[in-house]
Amino acid sequence: MNITQEDYGQKDPLVEKINELVDLNNIFEEMWDYHPDNPKRIDVVNGCKELNLKIDRVKEEIHSLR
Repeated sequence: MNITQEDYGQKDPLVEKINELVDLNNIFEEMWDYHPDNPKRIDVVNGCKELNLKIDRVKEEIHSLR
């Protein structure tokens, strides 16, 4: 049986920092999708309109299944 630092209630600082870096990169990538400097950015206004249409369609489908 291998005993790790977590077995003693300790966390590996290197692992914690790598996890933090991964989390921050994920957040950055999400934000970049909408950033004005991104030439392929998501148009939030049109995106919201499209999403509302999809929401309405799903609501109608749910209503028809009742």
